[in-house]
Amino acid sequence: MKYFLGIDGGGTKTVAVVADENGNIITTETTSSINYEVVGMFLAKQALKKLTEKLYSKTGIEKFDVAYVGCSAVAGRTDNELSQELFKDTVSADVCILDNDINIAFEGMRINGPCAIIINGTDSVVAGRYSDGTTIRKGGWGYILGSEGSGYAISVEAMRVALRAYDNAAPKTLLTDALLEYFDVNYPHELLNIFYRPAIRRTRIANFCKYVMECAKMDDAAAIDVIAEQCLLLSNTAAALLYEMPENTPLALWGGVMQNSEVYRDTITALIHKRFPNIFIDLPPYPPEVGAIFCAMKECSIEITDEILSNASLFKDDE
Repeated sequence: MKYFLGIDGGGTKTVAVVADENGNIITTETTSSINYEVVGMFLAKQALKKLTEKLYSKTGIEKFDVAYVGCSAVAGRTDNELSQELFKDTVSADVCILDNDINIAFEGMRINGPCAIIINGTDSVVAGRYSDGTTIRKGGWGYILGSEGSGYAISVEAMRVALRAYDNAAPKTLLTDALLEYFDVNYPHELLNIFYRPAIRRTRIANFCKYVMECAKMDDAAAIDVIAEQCLLLSNTAAALLYEMPENTPLALWGGVMQNSEVYRDTITALIHKRFPNIFIDLPPYPPEVGAIFCAMKECSIEITDEILSNASLFKDDE
């Protein structure tokens, strides 16, 4: 029996699954980010080692046949010094592969023809894959140059609105109290030490997005406006890609923001449907970490059969 490890290494958290050659998901585990471009190689390796040690303990598997990791730290499948350093002393497998998270997300869509996906978590990117396997992407310029619609972009704009409201330079909003609560401070001026001395990690900023969504649920006008504006920006990026894809290319929505906010999903879906009324838009049938399992199986020339897909679906449904 062959055993596979599939990992989706996001900007905020990492999700891993272990499966056998029949697609049975044996266990799953989460940890902090292993994206070394976000947290640095030391913390990335620390998180990955903690993750795999838990998996080895839970499953009794001492060595995987293939470990397949998707992470936005790389542009595509790679075997450079950084990837080798990430796997050194952290993963025990006959074959370790580091690939871009977009590719494992496409595998989770299970579409042979053209397809597209918006990945929207800490950062955002839109990608498409043609029938011949070639890919294109829009956005993904990072938190300084782009990241429109992402958890980070929503959070930063909401924080700015909250502080403008505190200064009476904008209408009052629930975001101000939410900001103080999130960072556990009594006065906005206390935020200066948190943000600048030393500089705050952007993952901590991005996590404020959950509070913005809650304020929007309470009909806070400022929060609703922030979300609407960021949805519009990301929908424009998606439209730019879809115009270059075949007509009615199906679109998947993934990432922490998409998964955790029905309001966000509904808003961006409506915006895209205004321009492309006939395309299918939904969450992918299998999460990227299971897509990574499918990628790992292909490395062993295992055909992804209906039985394997059915077995993997049991994990998806239970989740």
